[in-house]
Amino acid sequence: MQTPILQKVIEFNERHALFSQDASLLVAVSGGGDSTALLSMLVTLEKQGHLKALVCVHFNHRLRAQADRDETFVKGLAHTWAVPFISETCDIKARAQTHHCSLETAGRQWRLERLISLAQKHQCTAIATGHHLDDNAETLIHRLSRGTGFRGLCGIRPFRVHHGMRVISPLLALTRQDIGAYLASQKQLWCEDATNQETTYTRNYIRQTLLPELSKQCPALTEKLADLSLKCHHLYAAEIEARADALLRSQVQVSEGAAVVTLSGLPQESNLVLVELVRQILTHLGIPLQKVTQYHYQSMMALMQAQASHVTLPGKGSAILDHGTVRIVRPPLTPERETNPMELTLPGLTRFGDLSFFTRITDVAHIDPQQRSNQSIEYLDLHQVTLPLQLRPRVPGDRFIPLGKTSPQKIGKFLSRADLRGVDRNHTVILCDGEQTILWVCPIRMSELAKVTNKTKEVLEISVKTEVLQTSRT
Repeated sequence: MQTPILQKVIEFNERHALFSQDASLLVAVSGGGDSTALLSMLVTLEKQGHLKALVCVHFNHRLRAQADRDETFVKGLAHTWAVPFISETCDIKARAQTHHCSLETAGRQWRLERLISLAQKHQCTAIATGHHLDDNAETLIHRLSRGTGFRGLCGIRPFRVHHGMRVISPLLALTRQDIGAYLASQKQLWCEDATNQETTYTRNYIRQTLLPELSKQCPALTEKLADLSLKCHHLYAAEIEARADALLRSQVQVSEGAAVVTLSGLPQESNLVLVELVRQILTHLGIPLQKVTQYHYQSMMALMQAQASHVTLPGKGSAILDHGTVRIVRPPLTPERETNPMELTLPGLTRFGDLSFFTRITDVAHIDPQQRSNQSIEYLDLHQVTLPLQLRPRVPGDRFIPLGKTSPQKIGKFLSRADLRGVDRNHTVILCDGEQTILWVCPIRMSELAKVTNKTKEVLEISVKTEVLQTSRT
């Protein structure tokens, strides 16, 4: 017999098909009440056969005095419930300084990168987070206070897709009060983050002061806001995203660093559809969406209606009106220099400076012939290299055997003769194996030593992107 609260979670999962009986979930657990309840409920559902397996991951940001306490607590939970446990640590302050962003943004980006990589490494089908109805209400109010469009009213979606990996929120059917009641019924302790009570943070002020006051005037406000966001999500996906998808296929030619939009027929489209089309194009080009403002979208609308001739976009991007088309360009990005060597995750995601490396292991039959000429994708014979693989910056004296050659060459001389096509030679990245043999001068040329031949059995596919992680739609 299920508790009413757990039954809500089961029904919500079935309604939105978040996970199935053969699902393996990577569960992000901070040690707070929400994520502790999430892990507890999923452990129960695993025992009941609603899913196959769980892996617990905890992120230690080293920002609070209680950080090590929280890690120890989560490790104890995982041990008690016989769930495999992973702990990840990062110097978030240093990362924020390096990436010129806030601590919150640096932490969020790092967690997302590591979640995707770990989920792929442990063959998980989805990542589970502890977002609930109150989180959704706070998100909507926060967005409204800053000014948001129709898409922003969709709130926190039951699931999202980030670089091919589903991120699910099984607790979105529950309020914070529901979660507290569940923890009390299970006599389950959790770790309280003292900073959650500080109203100097906008999000905390909304949670501690504004939302309770609004709820006094409007009972069941969180449920009503959840209903609003779900209706907006369904409408947006069916009417706006679907139409923008069709236009992206029929009206837009996207290449590396550029997109050409044919304007014939576009003026008849609604601004909502055109804004979504622009958002999708900018995502494809790697232009950072967090820096795109309402002004940029309005300027792009004017450009598509031939009321402007040029728009400057974030990330040194630009858009120009050109004989019935709009050409959107993002110049080659200069990667942020990373000075320390870093092991390449196999399979999964590795961030090195401003580069994102995605790896997967496949066989020769699954290599896409059209991608063989793509400079941002390389294929290596997995059995011709010594693991682990490592990324590092180029250093003086580096040598490798370029593909098609038989003798080593100094990389500096090789680059001086090569057609770099806009790539800054000073920002190339070296991929080497466990014996420090150079396998790839990224993104220029791979080594002859690791090339795929007719004798190759397993292939390592490595794709590299210069854009920051973007959120894909569901």
